[in-house]
Amino acid sequence: MRHRLSALFALAFAFAASEARADDTVHRLTLDDALKLSDEAHPALETATKKEAAAQARVGIAKTDAIPKVGAVLQVNRSTGNAVPGATFAMQGIPNVAGPPGASRLGSGTWQTAAGVTASWNVLDLVRMSADVDAAESEVNVSRAETKVTRLAVASETIDSYYALGQAHAVVDAADESEKRLQSFHDVVAAQVGQKLKPDADLARADSELAAAQVAVARAKLGLNIASTRLAAAIGKPEWNVDVAKESRPNLPEMPPPKGKTHPEIALYEETAKAADARASAARLDAYLPRIDLLGAAWLRGGGYVLNGGPNSGTGDGIVPDTPNWAIGAVVSWAPTDIARGEAKARAENANAAVAKAKAKEISQSLDTADTAARQGLKSALDVAATTTTEVTAAKRAVELANARYSTGNASIVEVLDAERVLAAAERDEALARAEAWRAAAAVMRANGDVAPILRTGG
Repeated sequence: MRHRLSALFALAFAFAASEARADDTVHRLTLDDALKLSDEAHPALETATKKEAAAQARVGIAKTDAIPKVGAVLQVNRSTGNAVPGATFAMQGIPNVAGPPGASRLGSGTWQTAAGVTASWNVLDLVRMSADVDAAESEVNVSRAETKVTRLAVASETIDSYYALGQAHAVVDAADESEKRLQSFHDVVAAQVGQKLKPDADLARADSELAAAQVAVARAKLGLNIASTRLAAAIGKPEWNVDVAKESRPNLPEMPPPKGKTHPEIALYEETAKAADARASAARLDAYLPRIDLLGAAWLRGGGYVLNGGPNSGTGDGIVPDTPNWAIGAVVSWAPTDIARGEAKARAENANAAVAKAKAKEISQSLDTADTAARQGLKSALDVAATTTTEVTAAKRAVELANARYSTGNASIVEVLDAERVLAAAERDEALARAEAWRAAAAVMRANGDVAPILRTGG
């Protein structure tokens, strides 16, 4: 017997420990915690910051375009004996140089070698580089604006998900309270029916109402699980089991002030328009500017031939470069036909800029509408919250009176159950009112382009 008791205690302890471990896996978050996590872990923000880094890297590429090109070349070849000694294949940056004609025979052969360094610089690349860097930096500004839009969207989703989870808790709490009252009433009815003081129909009706209350609790808990999953996804931790910190459930918010600074979504399209204008300027500049290349080369060549020495008189019969050479020069080139292409590209970019500016106006109007709707929603939620306390107090009094009348036989069970339904709805309204008000306040701030004030107003 003692061993059985010990085993039972061990099982109970193991069960309690497992329950404790399960409870430890629940991450209870304040709103500030949730926003910090979403800013650190949400994959959309990681993608946005990587795109921003990529745009910044392209600025570095644009800055290197004006650097002079310096290179090294090396060549060894062997050609038939009637080839010009010293002839080499074309090499980038090395002027073509050939020796005197050789014999007319096809056989035999000679070695040719060349090695040297070259340099070239398009002087006007400095002007082009400035325009290209401006265009690249404009793309960086676009990426930064996109990051701000993404950060606002992630924060807004986190806030709404947070209050939605609090709202789901409120629904569960209200459903639980209703079930408890109906369970107590059901027990009273069952006892009175057992004593033949009430008809069997009353017990059947009480059974039905209790079952409906239990279904409501189950549905509320399903909604709670869904809301928890949504919040976990919003903070970038879908594998977590998250919950709101009960002590952080908010009081009623105040109406946010009118929007001030430019909304991130509008700023995004404004930066997009600027980037398109910068690309248009770079396209026109590239089309109209000529190329002015400063060229230089120093090299050694060997062809197995030295002046006054005759064939095969060079070092190593042409295997070793032994004749020094140098050349400097300037080449100016310009293709007037590029103007039409450059102008076409510029017009396309100007059209893109016009589209972005029109989109900014469209977004501005949409945000004004969203702000108006959200403010109306917040006002309605605050009005509801202001009256729910009175509603709950009156409904509780109605339930008390109905129970008293039923116990004395002056009221039917229908009156009690009707009063209970009104109270359950009133409690649900009261529980939902605060979360609805804060969700509406967050929607106003989202339309204004800044949700940070929600942390400064007690949310």
